[in-house]
Amino acid sequence: MTIKILIVDDEEFICEEASETLIEEGYECLTAISVDAALTLIRTNLDISLIITDLKMPEKSGMVLIESVENEFGKTFKFVVMSGHGSALVDEVSIDLNAYNFLKKPLDIDKLIETVSSILDAS
Repeated sequence: MTIKILIVDDEEFICEEASETLIEEGYECLTAISVDAALTLIRTNLDISLIITDLKMPEKSGMVLIESVENEFGKTFKFVVMSGHGSALVDEVSIDLNAYNFLKKPLDIDKLIETVSSILDAS
């Protein structure tokens, strides 16, 4: 069975880069460029194993996505949060980074692969 990962980022090239990398590693990837698009994909793909989301996006943030998913589905999905912004944004959204794996943007491809495989190997 192929492991399915959802990548959510308002910058399409980041979705494409991360997706291509993870597909090469043997994962199946879905991408969304907004929280609403991501929620639609999640509702029709309940077999997603991991959601990688940008923290800062227009309209709705990655924290809104996490809260929406957890409210609707409970803690059934694992998350990785990524951001190119510093700690001020993290403080602003009051995210507890210790609760989620965090990737700094620009993405380090090796770190992305390492983070994804360690989370999925642990499950």
